[in-house]
Amino acid sequence: MDRLQFTLDERLVTLETGRLAPRAAGAVMARCGDAAVLAAVATAPLEGAPLDHLPLMVDYRERASAAGRIPGNYLRREVRQGEGEILTSRLIDRALRPLLKAAEPQRIHVTVTVYSHDPTVDLDDALLRAVKEVNADLVVMASHL
Repeated sequence: MDRLQFTLDERLVTLETGRLAPRAAGAVMARCGDAAVLAAVATAPLEGAPLDHLPLMVDYRERASAAGRIPGNYLRREVRQGEGEILTSRLIDRALRPLLKAAEPQRIHVTVTVYSHDPTVDLDDALLRAVKEVNADLVVMASHL
């Protein structure tokens, strides 16, 4: 397990890799205060003709249990992404696309899940750092192939 610690706005941020999501191409758990976010990347080779765009998909989910809530619908399940989750998914997507243009063309699926919420922490900064760290992990893996 690799661990990187640094301070961001006078808060300790910890990035851990190699412990969770062992089947993913790369996974990073980011912790800042009481907030914990897992960013995992799965890749697959492209089949057929080359595409004129990067097939990148980003899913961002805030679990209701991360904030200590239970969903209020009939089945008590989380159904679909809210507007804030969709906007955060797009934020991560826009930050990653320029970094991945030079990479070998492949299908990329990034899943970011909030497991613990801290209202005093801005998760967007922690998320972007975690996803960029996963991307760096992928670049290192590709250089060893």
